[in-house]
Amino acid sequence: MNPKQGPWLDALGYCDGLIDTGISRIPPARYVSKRPRYQGSIETLKRLLKYGRAMFKEIARKSQIQNAKHIVSDDDPTIVTAILDWQSTSIEPAFWHADAAPDFAQPVRPFRYCYRTWEHGAFAFREELIQTAELWKKLGFEGQCPFPTPDSSDGLAAHQKEYKLLEEAQQPKHSLSKLLNTASDGWAPLENWEAIESARRELFEGLLREVVGNEQPDNDEPIRYERDLREIWPFDLKE
Repeated sequence: MNPKQGPWLDALGYCDGLIDTGISRIPPARYVSKRPRYQGSIETLKRLLKYGRAMFKEIARKSQIQNAKHIVSDDDPTIVTAILDWQSTSIEPAFWHADAAPDFAQPVRPFRYCYRTWEHGAFAFREELIQTAELWKKLGFEGQCPFPTPDSSDGLAAHQKEYKLLEEAQQPKHSLSKLLNTASDGWAPLENWEAIESARRELFEGLLREVVGNEQPDNDEPIRYERDLREIWPFDLKE
């Protein structure tokens, strides 16, 4: 499947393009080596994207979604009948946030995760689908949400455990990059490489001692064994 690159004529076409992009990035199973558990299987990714397409279709079709800054005529939507926050129509406010994108200008989280599921894993996208489904009625949508939430406490607990594993996998990458002043992908200047590699190894061994020494981990603790720590460790380990 080729990702749709636009231009899109409406929100529905844009949403379809996001999902198609997410699907197109999933390689054939025969070319995929073993993936970490927190990234999910190919089948899980495809199933979630299918549900995501159905959910986005309902969101895109919701007629109440309008520009919050103006009110248009019921008879002719091209006619603006009122403007909220009138001072924003002047020149100066347009430059107040010129160097930063405001929160409302960012795509909501389900739309940001859907086309990056192969890179970031299935569980982050599933968490957003679950949260949206739980708020479906409060958000003003009618009918049943296209995404079925886990139908039992065990199913929800299993998802929460998998999502927590994903969160645990993200923490070392960001915290170590900041601590050692390196890029998140592990790149470091050649002149500092040996010192940084030694520091990473020392940090790993320290975490490993904590994991192995915790003889009574909590039931929801995702990192219980050495293999769990190795699975989420973001950098290569020399044996």
